[in-house]
Amino acid sequence: NLKLKENKPLFEEIIKRRAQQAQFLKYTTHAEFRIERRMAKTTEWVEGFLGQLRTTLCPRGRDEISVLQHRRL
Repeated sequence: NLKLKENKPLFEEIIKRRAQQAQFLKYTTHAEFRIERRMAKTTEWVEGFLGQLRTTLCPRGRDEISVLQHRRL
């Protein structure tokens, strides 16, 4: 935290270069470039996967919270 002001230009340069590299390689973002090299091939797949988790897990989580709140009373 103390060196934040000193490092800010470096971080900005890194972000700028990553964006340029992604565009050069025909990706829309650096994240899209990185994610392809990992578990997923596209950001759309990741968004779909997270949406699926949201629709299946969030209701279950709410149910569990409700049960725990009733037990607490």
